[in-house]
Amino acid sequence: MKSECAWCGKEYTKTHNRQMYCSNACRDYANMEKTNIRVRNHRRKYKEIQVDPLGSYGASLGPTPREDHREELILVEKQLRKFHLK
Repeated sequence: MKSECAWCGKEYTKTHNRQMYCSNACRDYANMEKTNIRVRNHRRKYKEIQVDPLGSYGASLGPTPREDHREELILVEKQLRKFHLK
């Protein structure tokens, strides 16, 4: 039974009735594309909730200290409490 590949559009002969792609490579490319779309939509949906490396939801210590030392001290203390280190 002749069919058209869902990824590349090439005509091929099906080996079983649920086959959608002409080759394993086309199937892999289609799955990668679906994964990329799913991840992109998830990131777009939860953009505001993205966690920084320390998981502080916006109160990031950052790679360099802040100019205001009191503010930096407050952020460090928050991180210590969050991770139950103080």
